Amino acid sequence: MHNWQHKEWPKFTYKVERLHQIAILFAQELGVVNGLVLGLNEKFKQETVLEILISEAIKTSEIEGEYMSRDDVMSSIKNNLGIKPTIIVKDKRVSGVAKLMLEVNQDIHQHLNLEEILSWHKILMEYDPKINAGEWRKGTEPMQVVSGAYSREVVHYEAPAIRKCTCRNGKFYGLVS
Repeated sequence: MHNWQHKEWPKFTYKVERLHQIAILFAQELGVVNGLVLGLNEKFKQETVLEILISEAIKTSEIEGEYMSRDDVMSSIKNNLGIKPTIIVKDKRVSGVAKLMLEVNQDIHQHLNLEEILSWHKILMEYDPKINAGEWRKGTEPMQVVSGAYSREVVHYEAPAIRKCTCRNGKFYGLVS
């Protein structure tokens, strides 16, 4: 069953007590990592941030079942940062992921809004001509994330069919199916 098929969708509830300990552990680990990075000289700080961006790009792509060359990801991020001479990156998907990692990390205090989400989608998908990058999907059929060979496909996720979106003042409030 997909999340949008539950009876209470989209009225999610959670218990703060269950998240409290996880949040504390995360904050402690983040503090340790931040302290280590702050103690580095500028060269090592830059290399560490680069390694974090590369790792984040690769792990994010793996969630979607996309496996990208570490060298291509590193080269693309370096190209976008202007580090070293431009290196040709063969996998165009990598360029989108690298640009997105840098964009997302530019201003971490900016509020997330519809314009930002569509901008990120455009960056990520600009190299795929079959996708309307930076736009809402068209049609009313459900979108699926699928893998596997023809006739042996596995549906990992199915989004609800779209009838309309609820947007006010440029802010996204959800899909109504």
